[in-house]
Amino acid sequence: MDHARRRIALLVLACTAGAVYLTLAPHWPKDNVVHIVLGSAATSVEEVRVSYAPVAKHAGMVEDWTREAAFRFPDGSAPRIVTHEPRLADGDYVVEIEILSRSHHSTLLERRVTFHGDTTSLDISGSIDR
Repeated sequence: MDHARRRIALLVLACTAGAVYLTLAPHWPKDNVVHIVLGSAATSVEEVRVSYAPVAKHAGMVEDWTREAAFRFPDGSAPRIVTHEPRLADGDYVVEIEILSRSHHSTLLERRVTFHGDTTSLDISGSIDR
């Protein structure tokens, strides 16, 4: 009888742990790879700033940025593709990309992206002021 109670308790504990895992796992951050495609405009780029904010359920975005990064490229050394690996939970995000050119001109772009722990490419080459 005591052995049966122990088995039932272990089964209940395992089911509870499984339910907690299935509930929380989508909200845990995952590694994502983001490729920001500068293309031939890369030679005019001095700095790239990128920020991520989850999209709120009421069609806006949250108050603050979840992740931010800045990449500086002196003397026209920016690559054609800038790669960033933010650790974010699955879901919809607003990605803000600010490009500073060597002529000190700034371009600000926003994209809405859905992350699932894989690779995402954002081609902004046509939007960069040279």
